[in-house]
Amino acid sequence: MIDPRGESDGSGETGCFNEKAVFVAALALEGDEREAFLHGACPREADRVRVRKLLERHAEASTQGLRAKAEQADGASDADPGDDGAAEEFALPHRIGDFELRREVGRGGMGVVYLARDLTLDRDVAIKMLEPRFGATSKFLAAFKQEAVLASQLRHPAIVPVFRFGDHEGRPFIVTPYIEGETLRERLRTTSESPVSAPDTRAWRREVARVVATIAEALDRAHAEGIVHRDVKPSNIIIDSAGRPHLLDFGISMRAGDGQSLLPVAQMGSSAYASPEQTDGGPIDGLSDVFSLGVVLFESLTGQRPFHQADRAADAKRALAPHAPHARRVDRSIPVDLDVICQKAMATARDDRYQSAAHVAADLRAWLADRPILARPDPMPRRVGRWVGRHRALVFSSTAAIVALVASAIGFWIAQDPRPRLSLEGVPEDARIVIQPLAVPLGSPDGEPFEVGERTRLDPGWYRIVVIGGDGAQAEFSRWLAPESTTRLAVRSVARSKAIEGMVRFDPAEHPPHPTSVSFPGASLAEPFWIDRREVSNAQYEAFVLDPATDVPPPPHWDGPRCPEHWRDLPVVGITWAEARAYAEWAGKRLPTIAEWLHAASGSEGRRYTTTEPVGSAADLGVIFVGDAPGSRVLPSVQSATIPESWLAYQEHVRPVHDPGGGIADRTPEGLLNMYGNVREWTDSVPFHEDGLAPARMIMGFCWQMRGREPFLMAVTREQPIEFRIICTGFRCARSEPTPSDTLTEATP
Repeated sequence: MIDPRGESDGSGETGCFNEKAVFVAALALEGDEREAFLHGACPREADRVRVRKLLERHAEASTQGLRAKAEQADGASDADPGDDGAAEEFALPHRIGDFELRREVGRGGMGVVYLARDLTLDRDVAIKMLEPRFGATSKFLAAFKQEAVLASQLRHPAIVPVFRFGDHEGRPFIVTPYIEGETLRERLRTTSESPVSAPDTRAWRREVARVVATIAEALDRAHAEGIVHRDVKPSNIIIDSAGRPHLLDFGISMRAGDGQSLLPVAQMGSSAYASPEQTDGGPIDGLSDVFSLGVVLFESLTGQRPFHQADRAADAKRALAPHAPHARRVDRSIPVDLDVICQKAMATARDDRYQSAAHVAADLRAWLADRPILARPDPMPRRVGRWVGRHRALVFSSTAAIVALVASAIGFWIAQDPRPRLSLEGVPEDARIVIQPLAVPLGSPDGEPFEVGERTRLDPGWYRIVVIGGDGAQAEFSRWLAPESTTRLAVRSVARSKAIEGMVRFDPAEHPPHPTSVSFPGASLAEPFWIDRREVSNAQYEAFVLDPATDVPPPPHWDGPRCPEHWRDLPVVGITWAEARAYAEWAGKRLPTIAEWLHAASGSEGRRYTTTEPVGSAADLGVIFVGDAPGSRVLPSVQSATIPESWLAYQEHVRPVHDPGGGIADRTPEGLLNMYGNVREWTDSVPFHEDGLAPARMIMGFCWQMRGREPFLMAVTREQPIEFRIICTGFRCARSEPTPSDTLTEATP
């Protein structure tokens, strides 16, 4: 930060107040930011009054008087600004070489930005010109050229490229693409002025996470080239008409390790977003941009800045900046993971921050995909230790008091209940919430079900959560609850008549599995359940994607939010396990377990695959024919599920989910279609794993790409990572039979 007071003359009194430096820095700020800066930069009220008068005169375009006042206060400038001062603004349209200026679109710390037309290439461009008052100052000229040089070296979709650097009548300019859109600052202003509903708030938070993740990836690219932006803030992020964010203004950027930059952040940037090392003169590198990015994320989520600029100016001589408040203390509805990401990015100690912008992007992308983030909130002992470190004098002078305080803090920490929290939103007033413990790894019931309230704590583990309304409407979830975590679920109840439409009921008590049926250790089956007669189709999944309440992206191979018309009755494939689970919950259902899928497919007769009997008798016996013999419906395997030929084969060979009529062999006696060779199907069962819940799920059955082998049991299983998108993997849903209330325990564990 610049020192506005000059240096000491040795008498103990502060030397001459650098009025010009403060004035130039204040020009880049507006409103409350400018006032906060003046309070921190001016030692006396009289100094603030003088600078305000200079700013007022500047606003009235009295530029010659301003220069004379600034030079009188500072002694002499580092370069003669010339006689013409701030040149008159252009009469638009105005021609500059091959470019015709059309209109002014914005002003920054150093320049004016115009919309212009490239007359040679017939395209719109943006031209940023250095303001006349900076044109004769060597430091500003060098910084303006540095912006062009550094930005031109970067290649990333979210970084605006530089087309050209030139000079017009002594005023340098930079030519870049013209981006039609609005800045994140303008978006924040619009959001604050127009209150949004709960679904809109959720969509806004996802939009913020996506924008900040993209900018973080752009910054990581810049950092890889050794370039630090140093001025990351909402007004330097523009979102185009297609929703793509772009990072602007490398005007005060620098190369990491260069030491002194051309312009200090307090002079041209906004210290409300500056890291502690930027205001304290510490080492500047990519971690400073990470801090600023955290401030942008915090402000976008809460509508407030975590730091007030006046407070940061007062702390400029200290190594520690104030700790950022938790975003959830401003708004309790903000997801915990987003709050943790903000705290990690804005950590005062550099070693406690994300160590790269790529890590910020990775955690935000994980949150958007409903996956666990890597960052974790600081435990209580570490927070207490940091507090003690900041108050060493108090510790040494009041040892007894500090010991008591630490003991109290540790006692409070130990007293906290470490069990995970479960919180459900939107539960109907007359609904029951039934918890069924599940066994790891295969997800079969493990213990008696019990009833809980909307807010409860449970022991860590795997649970099926069923919300049963008084009218029979039901919502189901399957979740792993980790220690010291909070799981929030939005309940969307679906009427029973709608949910079980197109499903078949199985009751193991009435029709137990055949003794020769395939089974897995720990995959037990005792309770009745429902399972879809058909695989989920592209048309059904399209309705899920188009529902405004879901905010789920379409499968990548659809090329848009709607499925291809000729695919509507084909099974949806190429989606992740998390997307399949989300659809099932949207439909008031869940994914089946291995035990349920096996029982539905093999029945009480213990049906198996075969390649030895004719198709007709196989159908009569409930035994399905697959293989290479005449009449087989399983085709040679396609080499890759990602090449275009795979999708052509999918269209040609996969069966529709509905019975086309005329009778097919792939129908069980209970009426289930396509369980024996159309697509493989996701289940909710986790494979055996030594470390607990594995990041994978079991898929069941054959698919149209597989060759038959003799003999084949029904249990054709495979472990598949939950993030994989496989062309031959689809799914069907299951649903629990409501548990009678008289069998439930009344107390929660």
